[in-house]
Amino acid sequence: MSRFDARRGYKSPEEWTQLAFQKSSEDKLVFIVIGGLLAAGATGLAISPITGAVVAAWAGVSAWQNIKKIGRNQTAITEFGCIAHMLDEDNFRAYATQVIDEQGIESLHRELRFAVENDLEINNAALDYLEDEAPQLLHNPSRLLPQLSQPAVSASIALDRVETSSISFEKEPPDLLAGLAENLGRLIIYGVPGSGKDFFMCNLNVKIKEVHGKKATIFMMDCKNDPKETGYFEGKVDKLYRKRVETMEPIQVYEWCCKILGEYDAFDTGTGFKILEINELAGVNSKLAACPTKKGEVSPIKWWITKIEGYASSGDSYGAKLIFASQNGHNDGIKFSGGTKAIFCPILIARDTTMAETELIMQAKIIPQDKKISSSEMLHHCEASPVNRVIFHGGLNSWVPMPEMKNYSGYNRDKREFIERPGQVDALSEKERAQLTSRTNAKLVGQNLLPSRFGEQTNLVIAKLEASDKTLDNFIKEDLKIFEEEIFNQIKSAIITALRKNGRKDLLKKFNLGTTQ
Repeated sequence: MSRFDARRGYKSPEEWTQLAFQKSSEDKLVFIVIGGLLAAGATGLAISPITGAVVAAWAGVSAWQNIKKIGRNQTAITEFGCIAHMLDEDNFRAYATQVIDEQGIESLHRELRFAVENDLEINNAALDYLEDEAPQLLHNPSRLLPQLSQPAVSASIALDRVETSSISFEKEPPDLLAGLAENLGRLIIYGVPGSGKDFFMCNLNVKIKEVHGKKATIFMMDCKNDPKETGYFEGKVDKLYRKRVETMEPIQVYEWCCKILGEYDAFDTGTGFKILEINELAGVNSKLAACPTKKGEVSPIKWWITKIEGYASSGDSYGAKLIFASQNGHNDGIKFSGGTKAIFCPILIARDTTMAETELIMQAKIIPQDKKISSSEMLHHCEASPVNRVIFHGGLNSWVPMPEMKNYSGYNRDKREFIERPGQVDALSEKERAQLTSRTNAKLVGQNLLPSRFGEQTNLVIAKLEASDKTLDNFIKEDLKIFEEEIFNQIKSAIITALRKNGRKDLLKKFNLGTTQ
């Protein structure tokens, strides 16, 4: 049997980026710059003052332009992932082979066209390829891709004072979803409740299917099982596993995870890839950490993290990708070590109304120290967003106002109301819709307050009652969104029963319920 494996030399996007960046720093262009600056200083001594000044200025300007070329190349590498033009012959051939194999030849051509149209320094290997295989790209006048701005060059050069040029891209905001979908790897999407993690993940899945089609198989663990969010998943993922994890016992969560990973491991991707997605990573990990360990066996949380690390470190060889979402980024909250978190590209979503909570997440060291910004700066970015949100994109290493995306769930969580589609007539009357909403909320909120089932939801509602200054009736209507009389009375009775069973005489007194009702 042949041991030949053409994919053995394939590298991750991060490894290719590092190679290209090193090349941009080590290239002969650096020596041209140094030589130019030395020539600029020496010419004034070698020839007459007038001629020397002209030649020195020309040499200085030439060197300064080369400095900016280095900066533009490095910006193109880190900001846009455009690296093909910087690779030497062997690396370029390997990179081109991998890109064509994984994404198609058009993807490689788009990258090279970007380098040509933005007048980037192109190595001989890439130039040879363009001349032999794609000469049309060398003379393509189209402007389909973002353009790098041309920094102005001053003819006045002061050799004893070096200024850093500001490299800017005059471009439309980057297509975040397309960039992530085309270069899939390992992501964790962080954000407080209501920031839009599921919303973002849903739109990303739509883009993944659009870009990769049937090559991508998505295994989705929906750990909230909210009926209002069904539209986020149906028709967007291939395998959907739904449980309300917060109400489950730790051992039940462990058994659920074992079954899912068993199916995930057994699935043969062929020439495609499979994506494991979890929309409440911290919730799952906390349950697994609380699960008892049988004598002589590995603890459930250690087993789980070992599996995740295995997918992250060697999954590329058999097409395993990871996309997680978490409300908590701290090591003790997410149950990941700093080393494990570092394997993932972070995406942080901040909403204009949750600045304080977002700052707490940022303390978890999930983004570089020099990229942390103040609440006022985050708000400034939110103001530029049509949905009042800002995203820190770890791949771009920058903050970007969140663009408008499609709401596939049909429910607006910001306004807590169902969305009316243009031209769509609701089949239910206003009263019927209110009744349905009540029943849905009753199912979500009330089922765990009934005497037969006490879970974490009970403690959550009790905590909300402690902080509330409303009457119990108003609390049920305004906070729990229960309006229908029959269900309202059931929930009220369940709350009173829960308070009694938990010995909360203080809350019974606070809401004038008495202690013997």
